[in-house]
Amino acid sequence: MTKTKNYGDKIRHRLANDPELAAKVDDAALNMRIAEEIFRIRNERGLSQKNLAELAKTHQSVIARLEDANYQGYSVKTLARVARALGCKLFVEFYDAPKYLPLPPVQHSMHFNYEFDDTLSDDQTAVEIHGTGILAK
Repeated sequence: MTKTKNYGDKIRHRLANDPELAAKVDDAALNMRIAEEIFRIRNERGLSQKNLAELAKTHQSVIARLEDANYQGYSVKTLARVARALGCKLFVEFYDAPKYLPLPPVQHSMHFNYEFDDTLSDDQTAVEIHGTGILAK
């Protein structure tokens, strides 16, 4: 595999040429943002998952699922109830976004190194991702 320092251009090119992949990236980014926001605010408020569940009149396992970036089964009603329990309001916004970009970054960032296998054809993708962890604000 060849290493490239300009992995952003390579990713943007692939997302621009594959709307299905771009949609999956957007969905994953949204799920991650929802999970991260609930986790962050709950911790800022000094609440455990169980405490938040009691305030939201639900179960601890529901809060755990909402804080899982891979979870996709939440409803606006549940998110609004959790937001109220956290002393927040839920806000949903629709906007025109560039076709090839995922949602804007959240307050915390993760740094990754990407390695692409340039020997594969365009319909094959092999990417190795090495994360360095979550950084503070």
